[in-house]
Amino acid sequence: MLGTTVERLREQGWQGPTWWRFGRPGWHPLTDALNDEPDWDLIDRRRQAREDQKQAEEQRAAKAEQDAADAKQQARLLTARAPVCSRRPGGLCR
Repeated sequence: MLGTTVERLREQGWQGPTWWRFGRPGWHPLTDALNDEPDWDLIDRRRQAREDQKQAEEQRAAKAEQDAADAKQQARLLTARAPVCSRRPGGLCR
């Protein structure tokens, strides 16, 4: 599917970089816009971006899980120390 504007047709003519092809970046001459060859570089960049995003999400999830485990461990330690701390003068542990 191709698109253009009347203004671009007036400025560039129908053979100039007037045509925008859905799914491809930028403006193209009509013959390039009609070219049905896949843009492999664009496909690879999009695939890599998806993989990078997925990896970043997995890393964020792993960090959140580790942070939760650390917080749980810290809470257990504080709970275990509470009886000992309460017997000390001032009731504080450092």
